[in-house]
Amino acid sequence: MGSAVVARDLWKTYGSNAVLKGVNLEVYGLTLIYGPNGAGKTTLLRLFAGLDIPSSGYVSVYGLKPGSLEARRITATILEKPLLFEELTVEENLRLFSKVTGYNLGEGFALEAYEGLGVRKFLKHRVGDLSHGWRRRVDVVRAFLSNPKLILFDEVNTGFDVESLKFLGELLEGAVKRGSTVVATAPSLSGLEDIASTASFKCYIEGGILKCG
Repeated sequence: MGSAVVARDLWKTYGSNAVLKGVNLEVYGLTLIYGPNGAGKTTLLRLFAGLDIPSSGYVSVYGLKPGSLEARRITATILEKPLLFEELTVEENLRLFSKVTGYNLGEGFALEAYEGLGVRKFLKHRVGDLSHGWRRRVDVVRAFLSNPKLILFDEVNTGFDVESLKFLGELLEGAVKRGSTVVATAPSLSGLEDIASTASFKCYIEGGILKCG
């Protein structure tokens, strides 16, 4: 199986502070990256998404430069802060992103997320009025609208209860079976047993140093 994401000697520094230190990684299937706050997890995902650029080293997404138009078309990024318009309703957000991606909610596995995460009952609610957990659920549906080949899911266990985490595990497993690659991060593997059991790789990061087993 070919690797969806390849990182070679990847460094990210801010001034004299090195957040990532020579990361080497090849990703396919489902990869879980876990480690304490400030370890470099979010920074790594941002580099994969093209939201930031490395200080040195190499990273590619399906052979493409992260952040390029081609890479953005096939990548869905779910950050801890949802990428939604808070002044719009849930329905308005989903309609807007449907137009942007060219996909309708009834296509692909966004519909599974929509139904399984219970988003339907909040369609007429303004996103800014929802709790963080419900905004994250809407953001999952938003991300899946594009039928992405690469799903970058930061802090996968934040804002979700036990039941929704179990469903997320099934959803991500289904995405992998359909040919997508998933990179998910978390502070630890506690509570993520369902997701971890289907992971191709589990990687620990601390102090910017990544180790995969």
